[in-house]
Amino acid sequence: MRTPPYEGTATDRIVHTRADHPVDMSGSVWTLYDPNGTLSIDWRSIVVRTPEILETFKNYIEARLPKQAPPTVFGDFEAMKVAVRTRAFREADQACMVSPTHVLGSDILREMIGSGIDRTRLQRWRYFYDWACDEAELDGQPARHFSKAVSREMQTVPIGANQQAEVVLDLDPHQGPLLDVELHDLIDALSGLGVDRILTLQEKTAIWLALSLGGNAAHSSLLRASDFEVVPTLDGEELYKLKVPRIKKRDSAAARSHFRTRRLNHKIGRIVQALVEERIADPRREQWIDRDWGIPLFLRHKPNLELADSPISEYVLHMQSWEFSAFLREAVAKLGIESPRTGEPLRVFPRRLRHTFGTNAAIRGAPPAAIAEALDHSSLNTVMVYVDNRRALAERIDRALDAAMGKVVRAFRGRVVASESEVLASSPNADRIYVFDEVSEQAKAIGSCTASTACDLQPPLSCYTCVAFRPWRSADHRAVLATLRTDRDRRVSMDLADRMVRMHDRTIDAVENVIRESDLQLRRSTKAPPHSSGRRPADDKASVHPHVEEATR
Repeated sequence: MRTPPYEGTATDRIVHTRADHPVDMSGSVWTLYDPNGTLSIDWRSIVVRTPEILETFKNYIEARLPKQAPPTVFGDFEAMKVAVRTRAFREADQACMVSPTHVLGSDILREMIGSGIDRTRLQRWRYFYDWACDEAELDGQPARHFSKAVSREMQTVPIGANQQAEVVLDLDPHQGPLLDVELHDLIDALSGLGVDRILTLQEKTAIWLALSLGGNAAHSSLLRASDFEVVPTLDGEELYKLKVPRIKKRDSAAARSHFRTRRLNHKIGRIVQALVEERIADPRREQWIDRDWGIPLFLRHKPNLELADSPISEYVLHMQSWEFSAFLREAVAKLGIESPRTGEPLRVFPRRLRHTFGTNAAIRGAPPAAIAEALDHSSLNTVMVYVDNRRALAERIDRALDAAMGKVVRAFRGRVVASESEVLASSPNADRIYVFDEVSEQAKAIGSCTASTACDLQPPLSCYTCVAFRPWRSADHRAVLATLRTDRDRRVSMDLADRMVRMHDRTIDAVENVIRESDLQLRRSTKAPPHSSGRRPADDKASVHPHVEEATR
């Protein structure tokens, strides 16, 4: 069989990966270097008695090294290890030792399927077998222990659905896309008061970028401070741009050789900018530069010195992808969000947010090419699970939301106050929140915002679900509720999708909470014993609506 060119003698064989990193193939262990860690292909870990089969294994891995990323090549080797451990392989291997015409059969693949081996490894084994047949024919030699007929048969063997696709379509409550209520809770927690006391700047940045870009862990772990750019515009505004490394691209030599530039909104852009400035101000920065270590956006807790003397020493400070996944999961856990579907802490990791991104894009009507571009896929095959099934997804999300929303006790998270003076006594810099009254064509104040940081949400609707909002008891919240219900009815009359109809349901619930609490406070105050002057407090003069139950239904 043909093998790629290599350097050195028979006892010193060196093959270069597509990133031009040398791999010494003279021994039993071939070491591959990757930003996600050192990978060892240990031929001592598999037992193959037939020399020609073992040689075919090695030739395949050798042929893959210059073309594929190290994790992909390592995955090919792992698929071989799984196949070799099957009873079908052991029996075939024994027979091949005796007969040069005996071949490895499709029963190996079938046994792997029966053992519950994941779909990716099944595909890798099938691809390898097909390669072995093709390469033998290209050399003009008869296929030794591999059969083209068996290869064709294996292509007809169903190997099950894509597990990630099943997770998406089933709306798995632990791994599938987040429902709207879960996504809103996560965004509310990230935007709430006191979040900077809960999360570090690095943790907050990681969650926001995962939400907005839909990238996977490898995209994020490869980011560097130098990938961020602030571009001034002619009108005095600023554009925030982030170059995101592309991964799994066949034309990519090294891990950070290809990028796609993403534009960030002002809120997230300023957060990323603050983290970049933190990296620039780090007193260790000069030392890192002197050692030619790349300065990542997301810094690991201590340098990975295992890579210090390797061909990829520039990644000493980078998190590996699995480390970033764990980092993100633990950061979200700190926010203390509970999933209404499970009643347990909300589990969030990069791939789950990626599923959420793709699902929401498809349901909003984004074309396949746009979704593929946003998720950095080279083909449309992977994103079609979102597009082909968007109607089914929308219906399942609606049903799941119905069940989940039944468990949400209160959407309003702030505190009703008697008047503005009560707020100003503790928060003198609180801002007024206004709504526009279409009848009087005037803006009317409904409460106060006690947030100490700038807010990029959409007041006043976003205020009702914010912990920093202090609605005034005397304000006309029923007018706000009536407007929201009218808008909802209009969406129903337009025969829009249920998801579009329900887009403000959580805000409606919150406004109803405010009305109920305001009325309860008012009833309690009217029952209070009279003051010595015989007069009630001035802020108790607000009237009770005669149809409370109907208005807050």
